[in-house]
Amino acid sequence: MGEKINEVTEYLYGCFTIEKEISDLYLAATKKLPCQQLSLITLSIAYDNQKHVAVLNEILKPLLPISISKNLLSEEFKAGFCEVSKLHNALIIKGDMDSEDIDCLLKNLTDIEDYLYDLYVNLIDFKLMQDYSTSFSDYSILNSENLFYILKTLKQDNLKHRRMLIDGLYFYNRNFIENKDVTPIVRYQNPEAWVHH
Repeated sequence: MGEKINEVTEYLYGCFTIEKEISDLYLAATKKLPCQQLSLITLSIAYDNQKHVAVLNEILKPLLPISISKNLLSEEFKAGFCEVSKLHNALIIKGDMDSEDIDCLLKNLTDIEDYLYDLYVNLIDFKLMQDYSTSFSDYSILNSENLFYILKTLKQDNLKHRRMLIDGLYFYNRNFIENKDVTPIVRYQNPEAWVHH
């Protein structure tokens, strides 16, 4: 049983740690985005991620004696950290964002939401979750019903975030096209054509 609990704990710790990293990424995006509508969306998602961190921290509390570090996490998590870190660093050094940068950032954030969603789906499908919750039945928050409900809620949040990002990008692109100056630029090749004789 001990090894199974360690396995689930490592996975939960991975989710906890990546949610923290992603929250920081969204806060950085909020500061960089030149469009207030999009900044509000990323700020809202950052707050949701912070709530996820708090919830996962509560779930992990009974397991504090088990020592885990980022280095012990699976390749799946290490790859996720690498992607989030790369995106975060690129965002920090980025100057002003143009519409192409915004487009690219929001698509990357949508991919991250897909990644988080998959992490929770895998955890919910994890056969060890039942063992995990029964091992800590002394903690009311960790009965299996509560645990599955919490994880499903986190998963639903990722779907909601994904939808918010897609909608935000759609409205941003639509407004960008509407506000773009479409006045034709006319260049006169022969200024003497204007001279009347």
